[in-house]
Amino acid sequence: MQSVRPFGVFVALSGFRRHGMVHSSQVADELSLTREDEDDMKVKAMDFYAPPGSEVITCVALLLIVLVQIESAPC
Repeated sequence: MQSVRPFGVFVALSGFRRHGMVHSSQVADELSLTREDEDDMKVKAMDFYAPPGSEVITCVALLLIVLVQIESAPC
């Protein structure tokens, strides 16, 4: 576990340079957050289930890489 934000937690993935994000709805079965909840409360609740520095088990469900080619046109 690297950090906690109101929308989810960031985890270090072995073999990758970037962190992966786990959405707040997937942090714990017991955790139920709504859009109306205060951001500080969301962070504290997720911090309880997945404190920074702790080891968590994650599964990469979807890895989508989009390559975009931009063609330059004369001005």
